[in-house]
Amino acid sequence: MKGLLDLSDIRQKLNTKIIGKEIRLFEDIDSTNREAMVLGASGAKEGTVVLAESQTGGKGRLGRTWYSPKGENLYLSIILRPPVLLAEAQLITVVAAVSVAETIKKFTDIRPGVKWPNDILINRRKVAGILTELASGNDKVNYLVVGIGINLNMEISSAPEEIRGIAGSLKDFTGREIDRAGFLATNLSEFEYYYMIFKAGERQRIMDIYTGYSATLGNRIRVRSLEGSIEGIACGFNMEGGLLLKRDSGIIDTILAGDIEHIS
Repeated sequence: MKGLLDLSDIRQKLNTKIIGKEIRLFEDIDSTNREAMVLGASGAKEGTVVLAESQTGGKGRLGRTWYSPKGENLYLSIILRPPVLLAEAQLITVVAAVSVAETIKKFTDIRPGVKWPNDILINRRKVAGILTELASGNDKVNYLVVGIGINLNMEISSAPEEIRGIAGSLKDFTGREIDRAGFLATNLSEFEYYYMIFKAGERQRIMDIYTGYSATLGNRIRVRSLEGSIEGIACGFNMEGGLLLKRDSGIIDTILAGDIEHIS
């Protein structure tokens, strides 16, 4: 286990106006997203960050768990209160994906790819994931939590066997330790930058950047959802962050949620 995070070090490196001005740092927690959802319900300010050294029940998409060894990676959740309709909430995942991809590029000079909707990949290995959860009413978002897990310094050989073939860490690809506090501060700054663009209504600008990082477009994919499974070519995104899939018949479906597999 590496040295633990220090709030004073993080704050010294942080250069934001809203995101991360309040940080709740836990050494051990079940899930940063669970804690952030509770804080959101109790009125926590927008931009509050829940940060943990380790999680015993880290949450991934579709009920999966997120492997969270202590002192090696980053596990955080950001509380947001965007004035948006429920249908627009998917774009927060887009904002988070862009912010993580940009931070990785700045820290490593490696350009990652984004597998729709929320996986950050390097050489087809998952180095980061995003989980967005929210509370809503009357088709509007009351508050929203975006959880981000980033594999920085963990040794993949020590990870559970079921993820060794699919996961990676930035240390794997750079051969060096990543400054966790510095990476966190940069990621929060990037997130705030793109979140403000989102709130200003410049959705196309964000989608253009997201599209540029896409590791999914142009691939033949299989999408599994509660409605079943379909295949086709990923051919674009809509302005809400939904994936456009062109079936062999020529029909284009808009996929708003689901688990995708790259076939080619």
